[in-house]
Amino acid sequence: MNLYEHAELFAQKAERADQERDVGVEELHKILSLLEASERSIRTAINARAAIHRILPPELIVAIFAFVPTPAYRSTDSLQGACGPYLLSDTAELLAVTLVCKLWRSLALDMSTIWSSISCGDPVNRSSAFGGSYRLPIHFSRIPASCIGAVPLYVHAEAPDIWPHASRTSAFLSNHGHLIEELHIRLHANARQFNTFQLAGADEEPLPPSLTFSATSLRRLAIHGLGRSDERRDVTRALFGGITLNLSSLMMWNTPFLPSNAMGSSLTRLLLSRSDSHDNQDQGLIPIRSLLRFLAVSRYLEQAYLQGIAVCEEDLQTFPTAYLPRVRKMAIAVGLGAAQLLSRLRLSEACLLELDGDVRSPEDNRALRSVIAGLGWGGTKAHVVWEGGWNGSGSAGFSSLQVINRSAGGLRIDLSSRRAGTNHEVAQAIRLFLSTSPFVTAEEVWLSGTKVAELLSDSARIISPLSALKTLHILNLKSLDIQHAGILWPDMTSQEIGLDNLPNLTCLHYCLPHDQYLFDLVPLLSARARANHPLTSLFISVRPVPRDSSSMTMAEHDNAASVIRGVTQILVGGEVEVGEALYDRPGFAWWSVVPRECTAADEVHAHWPVWAEGIANTFGSEHRGTLSGRLDVAFGRGETYPRGRGVGGGPFG
Repeated sequence: MNLYEHAELFAQKAERADQERDVGVEELHKILSLLEASERSIRTAINARAAIHRILPPELIVAIFAFVPTPAYRSTDSLQGACGPYLLSDTAELLAVTLVCKLWRSLALDMSTIWSSISCGDPVNRSSAFGGSYRLPIHFSRIPASCIGAVPLYVHAEAPDIWPHASRTSAFLSNHGHLIEELHIRLHANARQFNTFQLAGADEEPLPPSLTFSATSLRRLAIHGLGRSDERRDVTRALFGGITLNLSSLMMWNTPFLPSNAMGSSLTRLLLSRSDSHDNQDQGLIPIRSLLRFLAVSRYLEQAYLQGIAVCEEDLQTFPTAYLPRVRKMAIAVGLGAAQLLSRLRLSEACLLELDGDVRSPEDNRALRSVIAGLGWGGTKAHVVWEGGWNGSGSAGFSSLQVINRSAGGLRIDLSSRRAGTNHEVAQAIRLFLSTSPFVTAEEVWLSGTKVAELLSDSARIISPLSALKTLHILNLKSLDIQHAGILWPDMTSQEIGLDNLPNLTCLHYCLPHDQYLFDLVPLLSARARANHPLTSLFISVRPVPRDSSSMTMAEHDNAASVIRGVTQILVGGEVEVGEALYDRPGFAWWSVVPRECTAADEVHAHWPVWAEGIANTFGSEHRGTLSGRLDVAFGRGETYPRGRGVGGGPFG
């Protein structure tokens, strides 16, 4: 009788097991165990006969395991992501490989390189790592110790170690801590060790193992605090036994202390944030004195993001000055504390500096303006975007002022308010900053957003401080008549161009939404010519011809462009160019003249927001803008070519 016949006979007897009254439950369980063992043996035999075992050598199978997707940690917060790229990954996805068969399990567990991401945190809660959607790596207790070889480790830990496996965590860090290159630590809100009353003084409690092991190989450290600090105290802690930390990046998010360790020359990326204190109250903010001490010994920084700076009541002249000559990208937020900190920093003119202002805080803005002027930067190209109503709290919306200097550095100031702001308040804030360097020296300026008419208003005179302005790019403006662009027009009674009417303007680039609006462009050109301030260069971007049959034909469109050139050439007397894609052409598009770091959305370490030519999409997390090259950025939404306009029925006919 062969194996199949034996199995068939046994299956028939098993079907009649309920009729065997003399067989007890205990004996039935024993029979069931034998059946399960037999099933495992048969499955092993099946796997041994599978083609993948007979065809693929173990070395190739191991190589395939390395391609199993293990999603890398990606922070949902752009600031946190700035200190990456992080190598921590969700190695729990590899568990399925170990469950296929004994051979695969053996091969996978002998491959230490694929188990380099380990969790020392709570092995139960795997829903999120740091408040985002990312899952934790596999817990070290779920794999044999032999899986961890002499390879770099990327570890998620928790502090304090309050879980039942705390002793095992301590032993793991003692044995393998010298291999850890990247460490993410989550602090708990109820951690007594991190209470600010315990952080200073002789009674402070010792740090947990996850902050005291031998971190000789540590290169990237990210500490995520939970909850908020109730004190603004100058608190520091010596981490990892006080050794010099040779980090390349350091992130401390909502932590109630700063590390007192000496930092090596490799620290190039830094994020210090107390994001739970946006209201600028004293509680939970970073003290300027301790922050300056930290920055003063971090001279090799290339990127720094500082958020939640406490307002200082002391004499700032007694504080140390931090020289940061290598910083390329820096963001400081928000309010008077940010202005005070910036006054004690010395930055290269090649730095790309981002600041925040609040249209409802004129005193803070004046302090920030004074500090910016003290930088001594001279701007050459600037951009002002004002988008109305994005936050649903009134029509004022969001505004951004951006300037590039001769050293390819730049300054960006974002103006908004969590409370409803008025157009007048935004206008005052914009004019305040435009009236000082580096904005006031800009010779080429872009205007965009839905509030361009407000920027060009003759009554508000927002951009009138730009006395050096020679070239002006105007996007998303319906008309250049006096109502929409009054500041470009001479005084109609005296026919003179005043100092507030941009007297040095000689080159204009305008995105003409419809050819019929040439009716407003021609009188403007004539008025400036009569006032002895004519334009010598004119560039007009026209909307591309839509493909639907209700719009004007290509021939009509080309004819209209020809008429525009002919009419305006007489009034300009110099260079005139009309084209569909001028607004998106190098030299005409704002994004084409700013440094690459300002537009490379996919750049590694790229926190720096896009310096957009306008804001076209629904606002929300992306309200800071989109790259140019979009029709609705250049011409506004909802504009189309009406049938019957153009050469035959428009102002040219």
